[in-house]
Amino acid sequence: MNLRAPGLLLLLATLSCGEHSDGLERLEALYPTPKPKTEEERPIDDIGTPMCNGLDGNWAVRLVQKGTIEPLGQPWDLTVTDLFLASKSQAGTEMQLRFCNQDVAILADGKRTTLGQPETPATLKSALYLHPLRVPLPGDGTFAARDVVWLWGLEGLANPLTDALPTKADYQGDARVIDQDNDSFPGVTVNVLSPSGQRYMVRRGIFTFEPGRLALSNQWLTGVLVHQLTEHALGASNTTLETAAPITPRAEGTMYQLRCVGSTYTCASLEKDHAALFKDAPR
Repeated sequence: MNLRAPGLLLLLATLSCGEHSDGLERLEALYPTPKPKTEEERPIDDIGTPMCNGLDGNWAVRLVQKGTIEPLGQPWDLTVTDLFLASKSQAGTEMQLRFCNQDVAILADGKRTTLGQPETPATLKSALYLHPLRVPLPGDGTFAARDVVWLWGLEGLANPLTDALPTKADYQGDARVIDQDNDSFPGVTVNVLSPSGQRYMVRRGIFTFEPGRLALSNQWLTGVLVHQLTEHALGASNTTLETAAPITPRAEGTMYQLRCVGSTYTCASLEKDHAALFKDAPR
């Protein structure tokens, strides 16, 4: 015998009566529908056993770079988030950041848009992982570095900080342009969501890591990041994608965050969980 059903029917009948009552609204007030969890609230994969001492150990890294672009004449907000797994070099002279993924969020008039939004193909992820971003260390146990250059699809620049990057008009025969992801196209290939297609490009990031703050728990290392990003399209599957809007850096919200993780932690977990993994990072 179902003893609960009559009670439920009585509750529904009670809630639905009354000149001004709204049964559904009252039910919602009594038994609110759970809100879907945000990316920051979702459970994360096991991070293993974090064992960091000073800068030694294994770290999940997030570089958050804020800026604006003007593809249609009006400024759009841009957030580029690069994800890495990192550890010190064997000699201890640098922190080696191995690329996992890049997430790009574009806001037009405050609303997220996929127009021009790039995604990183698996072949490019693998190619960049093999050549870590090398951040030289001061040698006194602290973390800070200036003018760290990160190149995509390029090598052998005489002056990596200042040399003009090759363009579609002049890259032919330029030995500095390489097919880094081995897909037969010059530079590196990124997917673009809208309009759908692929862009073949070269890219330079220049980073200054202001002195970092190591938490007393030794689980967090955070600091201010100064960035400059330059991209040149060398071609595309759709000619519309050959125009890359210049990026104007914005200081507010631009930062680096490192969280100590176990040696078994993977890029796949970091890609999936980074919003939740870094939500408690010191500011």
